[in-house]
Amino acid sequence: MRYKMKPFSIIFLLVTISFVSKAQQILPDSLQIALQTAPNDSVKFKVSRSIYTFYEETNRDSALHYAQLRYSIAKKNNRSIEEAYCQGQMAYQQIYLGRFSDALANLTTAIQIASDTKDADTWELTPFNTPGKTRQITLSMLNHMYGHLKLQTGSDESLQYFKEGRRIGMKIGNDFRVTVADMVLATNYLRLNLADSALLYAQEGEYGKHGDISKYLANIYSVMGDIYWKKDWILWL
Repeated sequence: MRYKMKPFSIIFLLVTISFVSKAQQILPDSLQIALQTAPNDSVKFKVSRSIYTFYEETNRDSALHYAQLRYSIAKKNNRSIEEAYCQGQMAYQQIYLGRFSDALANLTTAIQIASDTKDADTWELTPFNTPGKTRQITLSMLNHMYGHLKLQTGSDESLQYFKEGRRIGMKIGNDFRVTVADMVLATNYLRLNLADSALLYAQEGEYGKHGDISKYLANIYSVMGDIYWKKDWILWL
């Protein structure tokens, strides 16, 4: 059976390809210079996060390299929560590079660290921070990444991990963690032909625009378009 892409998805894909082809892999000189001239490890850790984010969805190998750099900086400075967070970033890239066993090892260790470590002051993990809740932010992110691992390895348990990451994010009031989970849950419920559940999470995800979380809104709107297309198509049957 051939998969027929929906019109809204085609438009979104073409716009995305156009954007990526114009900006792909050209790391700003300012970030390179900032990393090379960082006066201490905390600054280097922060700058390397920006570089990781730049490559996160466009160059898995480069993103993994900078996630590993961040991990080595955290480990050198005996910063447990930062280690666990970076292992989550490493695992995310390894999942989509097909390195599932490496991703599982990182996630298993990271979840253990984050579960056993007490709350403490940390270096900045994310621009979307919740003060005093970095351990919970890390656990939320790690559960989300575990969901990706389950999804890519064909497990039906993926949704429960995405929901757990969302639950933790909701509990600590971190809009970013909730919005990311909403986006992925909406996408996966649509894949399962559960349009009503997909729409619920897509509409919740749209809330991210009120928290100045715009990174994933294009994807959320694309999913909403596909949901409405599917619901309209069902009504015509």
